[in-house]
Amino acid sequence: MNLNYAQQKKSSYLQWFIGGGVTLAIISVLVIRTLMMQGLPYDEMFLSSYALVDSLEIPPRPGIAGIIITGPKIEPVYFKIDVQRAGLRKLDWDEIVAWDRTADVKIRATITDDGSLVFDEVTDVYCPGHTSAGRIIASVVKTWAYTPYKTGTIRFWFNVASTGQKLTIDVRGLKRKPGIPGKIDVFNGLLYYIDGLSRRDVNSNGIVRF
Repeated sequence: MNLNYAQQKKSSYLQWFIGGGVTLAIISVLVIRTLMMQGLPYDEMFLSSYALVDSLEIPPRPGIAGIIITGPKIEPVYFKIDVQRAGLRKLDWDEIVAWDRTADVKIRATITDDGSLVFDEVTDVYCPGHTSAGRIIASVVKTWAYTPYKTGTIRFWFNVASTGQKLTIDVRGLKRKPGIPGKIDVFNGLLYYIDGLSRRDVNSNGIVRF
């Protein structure tokens, strides 16, 4: 009986010794780890919750790599004198000056759907005291035609004696032609067909009052 008691006591001491050794080993590992991490920056001591997300590379969707979506380039169109139109006549400015150096002529015209320019030579031509010059200018202007991108009213003022703009064109009455897609820009181009007149003497965006 005394022998059994002695063996049990010896076994108990051995268990305590083993348990204490394991505990001491764990504590030693924790202490050593703490000492090693003291010299590291904070963000290297702990793994950020975002670190994993930031490091993940999202693969491209299948079938779209290298695809470039393009379409036809949309070019603008220009509302201007249509030089391809048959019967078009060019006004000779030097001839007008030689005929009447003080000519002052205003013309109010309508541009139709096909780009034709129409007006009445009696009611739409204003040239008091300069009837001959008015008749010459009107006969030429009546042949002018435009590219069919705008319709409405256009006014011209031929002021031969002016030291500034000798020709003023009023386009406020013109509107974009219905049916032209909104994605297409319509710009104004050359609105007159005249020889001998410098562009600096022309105001293509002025106001002409009758």
